[in-house]
Amino acid sequence: AYGPTPTLVAAVGLGYAQGLQQAGVLPLVKHYPGLGSARYTDAKVYSIAESEIRRLAELMFPFSQAATTGTPGIIVGHAAVPALDEE
Repeated sequence: AYGPTPTLVAAVGLGYAQGLQQAGVLPLVKHYPGLGSARYTDAKVYSIAESEIRRLAELMFPFSQAATTGTPGIIVGHAAVPALDEE
């Protein structure tokens, strides 16, 4: 929602989170590992179909930045990522 590239999403999202914290609000980032890229499948589950590890890493980059900069929390989405775990 914050931009077309992982770097921009991380920069804008973290800036927003820092502003919230300065105002006394605890920000949470959502939905790891990138629910916006998930699709509803025939099996009636949300699934991230990306098969390239590089693309998955790009989707997860903003969350990595949030974790390393001390964002108070990350909300985990309910999407399957078959490229990382077939179950």
